Amino acid sequence: MNSISTSRLQMSTFTLFFQRLVGEWKFQTRIFRSILDWTVIVYILLPWLVVFGFIYRSWWVDQPDWIEQIPFVLFIVLGYLAAWTGNYRTFIQEADKVFLVKHPVLLVALKRISYGYSLLFHALGIGCVTLLFLPFFIHTYQYTFTQVLLFFVLLTTLKWFVMALKPKLKKIEGKFVRGVCRGLVFVLGSWSIQFIYGFWIHESLLLPTLACFLFTALAVALYAPHLSKLSNFEEVLAIEQEERNKYMNSVLTLSPELEKVKVSSRKRPWFYRKSKRIFKRRNAETGFSELFIKVFIRNSAYWSGFLQIVSVTAVALIFVPPVWIKTVVFIAFIVMLRSWLMSIWSQITISHPLTKKYRETDAFFTARKRVLWSLVIIGLLLVLLSALVGRFLLTFVML
Repeated sequence: MNSISTSRLQMSTFTLFFQRLVGEWKFQTRIFRSILDWTVIVYILLPWLVVFGFIYRSWWVDQPDWIEQIPFVLFIVLGYLAAWTGNYRTFIQEADKVFLVKHPVLLVALKRISYGYSLLFHALGIGCVTLLFLPFFIHTYQYTFTQVLLFFVLLTTLKWFVMALKPKLKKIEGKFVRGVCRGLVFVLGSWSIQFIYGFWIHESLLLPTLACFLFTALAVALYAPHLSKLSNFEEVLAIEQEERNKYMNSVLTLSPELEKVKVSSRKRPWFYRKSKRIFKRRNAETGFSELFIKVFIRNSAYWSGFLQIVSVTAVALIFVPPVWIKTVVFIAFIVMLRSWLMSIWSQITISHPLTKKYRETDAFFTARKRVLWSLVIIGLLLVLLSALVGRFLLTFVML
């Protein structure tokens, strides 16, 4: 009887897991379809995939010139940053608080299956990225298949370890102390990877192999207690909802008209907490400008989006060799940034009750023009400065 009940429990758990997994795929598909309609898929996405297939095949035959300007250490840095993204999935839902908590064996089994799925999912993702750059690793940088395989395993196990460590860091009380601890762990981890990289690049693979086993053992030791623990249901549910809505939040960030304004838990803002005046001259134009500047700076979703656009453009200007492509990227940046700032201006002014009444005045349009072009110029200066500094550092590393 016990064996029969155990087999039924396993069947019901697997059934529940696959139902949740299929529901997750449908949910994410609906999100991407909200920004990719059939015209974009047929006329842009599919042709781009075909062209990329030919480009990827050409990489195995003749490597492009731009890859020679990129040091391999950049892949190590990007891989380490990618290891700090993502969380383990549990596929639990808020309604499970009533049902699954009364059936703890089923809840634990669901978390264990989801844990195994998370390990494979993240390993597959790193494997796809490694396969994408494999022709460069083999032909341009002249690394062996053994080194590339160990590179893949090292990044995978490191990501497993970091995802197991993040719940521990989140439990630290105090936002400042938690941030300091997270920063220290991040720096210590980067030093460790640099130390391991020194052995890996010289084909001394014993220490990197031992590091893979160590990361795996620490990942299991840190996260295994969470699989059988039931008292942290709310904490696990919050992480699951955050991970499930990750792509949706990205879509909302890229689509200002659908943007969900981030609510801050602080009672007083960091900037202009006493609402001091920015402009000495007081008129309608400076009033509109001051309102927009204060709201823009106080809302992290706005200024972080501004910095994201600037940083992506700076990276493109650093690593894209042809001058004509740099020119196109630079012009596209100006158009995109001004359009994005225009939509943010509309959101701020529409939501404020005082500005609705005076939206058709000359001062409104004059203030909008001056503020938006001022921010565009600031963005241009930041892009140029970041590109120059990045180019200098890249040249210094390659020497």
